[in-house]
Amino acid sequence: MHCKKMNTSQEQFNKLKYDLGSLYIGERLLFLRCCLLEHVDLQHLGKSSCTANYLLNKLHERRYITPTNVRLLLEVAEISQLKDAEDLINQYVVNNKVPNTDEETKSVSPYRKRLCMALQQFDPHKLNDVIAYYGLNLLSLSTIWELVFHLESNRKLLEESERKRFAELLGPIAKNILFNGQIMELIVDSKGGTLTNKETKLMIYPGAIEEGNNVEVSLENTSFPKDLFSDPLETILSPVVRCGPPGTVFKNHCLLSFPHNAINEKCWEFTLLVRNTHQGEWRTIKLSSKEDDINFSLQNGQCCIHLNHFTELGIIGRITNVLLGRKRARLGVFGKALSNKYQLRVSTWDIDREEKVFEENNTYDEKSIQTPMYIDVSYKDMEITVESKEEWKVTTVKPKSANEIWMPTTWSLFYVSKNPLKDEFSAEVVTLQKPNQSYTLPFIWALGTDTSTAAAPLATSSSMSDLLEDFNVQ
Repeated sequence: MHCKKMNTSQEQFNKLKYDLGSLYIGERLLFLRCCLLEHVDLQHLGKSSCTANYLLNKLHERRYITPTNVRLLLEVAEISQLKDAEDLINQYVVNNKVPNTDEETKSVSPYRKRLCMALQQFDPHKLNDVIAYYGLNLLSLSTIWELVFHLESNRKLLEESERKRFAELLGPIAKNILFNGQIMELIVDSKGGTLTNKETKLMIYPGAIEEGNNVEVSLENTSFPKDLFSDPLETILSPVVRCGPPGTVFKNHCLLSFPHNAINEKCWEFTLLVRNTHQGEWRTIKLSSKEDDINFSLQNGQCCIHLNHFTELGIIGRITNVLLGRKRARLGVFGKALSNKYQLRVSTWDIDREEKVFEENNTYDEKSIQTPMYIDVSYKDMEITVESKEEWKVTTVKPKSANEIWMPTTWSLFYVSKNPLKDEFSAEVVTLQKPNQSYTLPFIWALGTDTSTAAAPLATSSSMSDLLEDFNVQ
């Protein structure tokens, strides 16, 4: 009876893959190929016989997807904005009672998500100009997806400067998505409308726009500059939200809401920073102050801002109780192999900076070796350590002081080594400690025998035996 159930589960999973494969055809297949460049080797992606079913089977072989873990499939469907695929996956989850498991998946990277969303906004009439810029054959490349695959296969989009130039060629909307985060756009008339970008929501009420007028409204999330503060007790508590077109004035106030990262609000002094242009001076508005054009309040962890014109704004905070006040942040581990040791970079960062942190570590040729976790960061009495197992030697190269961890992004550097280096697993534990609480982020690092190339498969704390990725594969 047990075997019968297992076979049925596998059959349902195979049917899901087959049904999804029938949806990803034509240009959708090219999208899928671009989206999975970090998951499937180039020699497989580049095959003339490469189909969606072939790619999905490769994901299954590498255990990126399993009958009990289809999160990567759902993520790709959401990025591709393919509702039929989302419905198929969700129906499979319900019918097969797929648990909300802790099993980890190698997700699509933040850069690749933005790239795929940017390419969806590309004007195909400009394709010939972009192809001509790279001096390529116009006849062999018929879509922007094929061009991107060609450029990445030839390692043409690795450097930041190359990506910036490519973004310029894509046009302003695609460029902003690629480098500044997702932009949501909507044409709004006198009936009003609502835009949502991740957890940020803009509500334009009926009557705010004159009868007969239309406004193409945009909503974008980006980040404050790192050097914003001179007071060490101040910190960033939200992304920067840009509403456009800049300077648009409404008859009635609109409502903008987004979450802040402060914990125990009574221990904070909140300030709204506002400016009308990307390079303008920041204007400060205190919590609950009465302004004619803008005022803001806090409700259940949300910033609620009423405004009658579009601008750029975000929340900062000054901690008033260093013992009890905390903010939410992220903790992650990145690493790479050196000639005779392995380097670990343990990073903490503000939630809205996650994409930039991953991009920065890519420039160091470092890969994420564990899914980041959410943490509560206090201002004092903090310490980052790496606790070694199996007699590994850990050397702290760059420790962090308490208030440095409080900054928007920071990291500590460690070397781990063992004499002799062997092809074996070694568990490491990273802890972030503070009064009455500590965080443990476990991971396993499988060491390659050739330390010059250092292919190191990894496993997560929740599934130690599963090898999730090759360490040097981006």
